[in-house]
Amino acid sequence: MKVSELRQGMRRINVKGRITEIGEVREVMTKFGGMSRVVNATLEDDSETITLTLWNEDIDRVSVGDNVEIENGYITVFRGVKQLNVGRYGTLKTGKEESIEKEESIEKEESIEKEESIEKEESIEKEESIEKEE
Repeated sequence: MKVSELRQGMRRINVKGRITEIGEVREVMTKFGGMSRVVNATLEDDSETITLTLWNEDIDRVSVGDNVEIENGYITVFRGVKQLNVGRYGTLKTGKEESIEKEESIEKEESIEKEESIEKEESIEKEESIEKEE
C-alpha cells in the first residue's frame, strides 16, 4: 500500500518507506500511569510522506535514511495530523534487521560448507589409509 492511499481509521496496514526525519524523543505519561518514550518520525515512499509515531524500543531501532516496513499498522489523526502507528499488534521491520538475517544466513551456509569440506577430506584420508593397508 502507498502512503498516499492511507486514510484516517484504516487498520491492518502494510506499508514500506524510508525514514527521512526523526524528531525529539519525549517522555509521556500513558493512560495506564506509566512513563513511555515517544517520537514522531517522517516516513516517505514514492507517493507521499506521513508522520510515523514510534514508541519505546522502536525508537532505538531506526535512524534517518533507514528503509522500514510496517505490518499491521493503523492510522489516527492527532491534533489534525494524520499518523501511522505500529501499535502493540503491529511490527516494525528495518533494513538493518534484514541485513543481519542475511549475514547470519551466509555465515550458516559457510559453516555448513566448511563442515562438508572437512568431512570430505577426512573421508579421502580414510580411503587413502585403507588403500595403503591393502
